[in-house]
Amino acid sequence: MRYQAYSQWKRSALSIVLLIAFGIILGCSPPAFKSGIRVHTTEALTTSPGASLDVSGVTDVGQLLLARDPHNGSEQAFEGLTGVFGLDDHPNAQTNASWQVSVDYSRVIFECGTGHIVEDVPIGGAIVVATCFL
Repeated sequence: MRYQAYSQWKRSALSIVLLIAFGIILGCSPPAFKSGIRVHTTEALTTSPGASLDVSGVTDVGQLLLARDPHNGSEQAFEGLTGVFGLDDHPNAQTNASWQVSVDYSRVIFECGTGHIVEDVPIGGAIVVATCFL
């Protein structure tokens, strides 16, 4: 009798854990991009560049290079750290402009180091993707 009760408890606990895990997996998605600049950091193998993984904990810094009118947003520089899904949003970054965005992977993937991207950001905003190839 004791073994049967333990086995039933074990199955119930496992079921609860699986339900929570599936709920997290199915319920987690990145927030919608609205405006400004979103930095998205990923890593990929050079042999499979299309199969990338999100990387969190990457430092990102942006500097406005050239502004055009009309534009949205008022920030001419930003600094942040990518979080869940490898994303860092800067909704007030000036749009309709050229930006230099630098990323520093060295805190999380030493081999990746730093990288720089120059991006023309349209008036509606842009997602800047930085990929470290290993």
